[in-house]
Amino acid sequence: MLKVLQNKKLALLGVLILGAVLYYPALFNDYVWDDIIIFVDRDFWREGHSIWYMISQPVLEGTSYFRPLVFLTFVAEFQLFGLKPFVSHAVNLLFLLINTALLYFLTAKLAQRINKKNPLIYALLASLLYVTSPILVESTAWAVGRFDLMVTTFILLGSYVYIAYE
Repeated sequence: MLKVLQNKKLALLGVLILGAVLYYPALFNDYVWDDIIIFVDRDFWREGHSIWYMISQPVLEGTSYFRPLVFLTFVAEFQLFGLKPFVSHAVNLLFLLINTALLYFLTAKLAQRINKKNPLIYALLASLLYVTSPILVESTAWAVGRFDLMVTTFILLGSYVYIAYE
């Protein structure tokens, strides 16, 4: 067991496999809640409008927030695969696993900077807590939860770049 903890690639792989196993059932869910309003009930995703038109539409009627990068991932997904819940959930699971890996590397880098003896233990613990946290179920298993997953991706990526190259 100690050898696994000392091998950072193997430890990370174990955490990622655990995350994939935990969220595997979500791949077979259908669209729910706002997914239906935003994707299923809106024909413009399937009518071949310009990309700008599709990413610039309000998320929900009466809202004014603008999330072009997240919508761009949906546009690419729907253009490549059609409107398939399995693909939407697989993309969200991929973002969760990316976030888990980013947190692993960020924690290892931070622990190393503050002179902890075994930074991989901290990285493993943080990434395990993250990937098994029940708070992430909704954003991962709900297609529109990609908004939260992607903001987390960019926060973790920005933090890692800052810490690594400061």
